Amino acid sequence: MERISAAKARGVYKGRKPSIDAEILRLRREEQLGPAAIARWLGIGWASVYRLLGKQAAVSANRGADADQA
Repeated sequence: MERISAAKARGVYKGRKPSIDAEILRLRREEQLGPAAIARWLGIGWASVYRLLGKQAAVSANRGADADQA
């Protein structure tokens, strides 16, 4: 655990990269699928889809707030 903590502090150990995020966003944008349909299509849990879409909504909202302040 100490070595992992030290690696994280150095920015070397970042964990696994997201592997399905781009596909979820593509299905949502291009195919106009809902979260449950995306989950069935990819064979993953619907909570994973909602988690990613929630993160994307927060990023989009922050971008809009930044533009309002400029």
